[in-house]
Amino acid sequence: MLLRNKIWAKWRATKCPSDHLHFKQLRNATKKDILRDKKDFYLHLQQTSQQTPQKFWSGINKLLQPGHATTSAPVGFNQNNSNQIPDAFNNYFTEAILTIANSLPPFTASPLNIYLSNTTCTYISHL
Repeated sequence: MLLRNKIWAKWRATKCPSDHLHFKQLRNATKKDILRDKKDFYLHLQQTSQQTPQKFWSGINKLLQPGHATTSAPVGFNQNNSNQIPDAFNNYFTEAILTIANSLPPFTASPLNIYLSNTTCTYISHL
């Protein structure tokens, strides 16, 4: 990455096509390396936590919220019960959506007023 960044800075200064080509090659190689490493990491996370869902959820939480307290699977969660998994996901996302929706300010403008105000502004700007 460091070499890629140095070549990018060099290309920005020189605008030389060969520097740009070299930068693109390094950029693409870096992107492939990152994607490969992410794939390996997720595969390793999945393989090491197949028997313990708490480890899996802990790893996912660390990825989503670095530095925050992690949570594990709910108490009494049985990974062998095929109905509990989709229900747990459904409950989680339903609660998350409701929390987000309740934190938003109320929407009081009507779609007609929004359309008219945008049309008027556009019409006036063309005069």
